[in-house]
Amino acid sequence: MTLVIVGTPAVLMVLGGLEIQGATLRLSPGRFAFWLVAALVYAAAFWWAARAVGREQHVRQARWLVAVQAVAALAMFNLVCTGLESTQLVVVSAQLGLFFPLPVGLVWLLAQTGIQSLIALYHWPTDLAVGLTIAFTLPYSLLALLISYSAARQTRAKNELARANAELRATQALLADSSRMAERARISDELHDLLGHHLTALSLNLEAASHQIQGKARESVDKARSLAKLLLSDVREAVSTVRGRSRVDLARALAPIVEQLPRPKVYLDLADDVEIVDPEHAHALVRCVQEIVTNSARHGGAENLWIEFRSSENGLEVRARDDGRGAKVIAPGQGLAGMRRRLEELGGWLRVASEPGEGFLVEAWIPLRGTSS
Repeated sequence: MTLVIVGTPAVLMVLGGLEIQGATLRLSPGRFAFWLVAALVYAAAFWWAARAVGREQHVRQARWLVAVQAVAALAMFNLVCTGLESTQLVVVSAQLGLFFPLPVGLVWLLAQTGIQSLIALYHWPTDLAVGLTIAFTLPYSLLALLISYSAARQTRAKNELARANAELRATQALLADSSRMAERARISDELHDLLGHHLTALSLNLEAASHQIQGKARESVDKARSLAKLLLSDVREAVSTVRGRSRVDLARALAPIVEQLPRPKVYLDLADDVEIVDPEHAHALVRCVQEIVTNSARHGGAENLWIEFRSSENGLEVRARDDGRGAKVIAPGQGLAGMRRRLEELGGWLRVASEPGEGFLVEAWIPLRGTSS
């Protein structure tokens, strides 16, 4: 018993000068069953690989799925050999640009086309086999690979630009707070030095005058001297208030990093009243958060990142964890080394832990000096 597949007579294929109008291919039930299994495997692998597009932590899995698709498509081509399987190989080539570096994708494409050519030469005449693989499959596969690679590179560049823009906005907010704090400090110093000095001198002169006069005039001088002392006290209180309000709004500085990044999605747990008085401490914390977010996206392939700020007895603790791919061995790069050096210069510390498939955990601590909650 055989299954007969009849090609549409209207379909005209012109490959290498050979014309084929219609096609009849006889398959045994067992051969057809193998073809059907290969088709289902191809469809399932394609569906799972499509779900991994744009998700860095699933790239390794997607690469294996692309390999499964290539094997399934070549198996279908060997079993049926209608030539339509070439479109499936073109789809595989398009995925190479998404999940592999360009040199690897080109080598894969050439090897894939070479295997298809050998199968075609086994089943078809030489001119038809060469025409299908060299004139159709290879150029369209190459075009699909280059287009997908270009699209993936533009997406990565867009994400990097968004990340750089977020970091720039965070730095801008931090500089604005630092400038405002510096201006408040300058104004408070001017108030203290100028008004304080003159009011002190006025109070001393009024006290001296009170010893030289008698009667109602002395009462007026004493009253003026009391008002001068009260005004001096008010000036000092105003100066202290201005200096006390000179704090960096950490939540405002971190908002661009948390809200404007396409990936990972950052969940920030920061109390509204947590502020940093010392701009150097605030700068170190913002830079650490920027580096944590960058590492989670670029190296960890994380989709979600949780960052918590907690005030301890004598410092401020930062705890960040993501759902990325993780790593068995952590090789600190310049980013982590810079974070650790910046924190240690301020008397703090940094710890990093990770396990394969468990993401990364980063813990940092900075002294309480200059913080409030």
